[in-house]
Amino acid sequence: MDSNFTFYQKLLIIQTLDMLDARLIDVLKQLNKYRNKASHELQYNLTERDIDLIGSPFREYYIKRKKKDKNNFIFNTRSSKFAFGGLH
Repeated sequence: MDSNFTFYQKLLIIQTLDMLDARLIDVLKQLNKYRNKASHELQYNLTERDIDLIGSPFREYYIKRKKKDKNNFIFNTRSSKFAFGGLH
């Protein structure tokens, strides 16, 4: 049997064992989804909606930080560059 689990399979194991907050698991699943898209679609452009979906499990915190750090929250859809200062 192959012992090399995919990242997603590892997340499912962690989720089943209840080792991390469910919201964090959701964020990691979303990040993995976009990592896969970017690795298979060389011209894939991450959108602000994509970023919002990644942050959605922590909705209140995410929205608060996005508003608070609006000067550091930079999303340029033309260049697909994204930066979010200070997510702790």
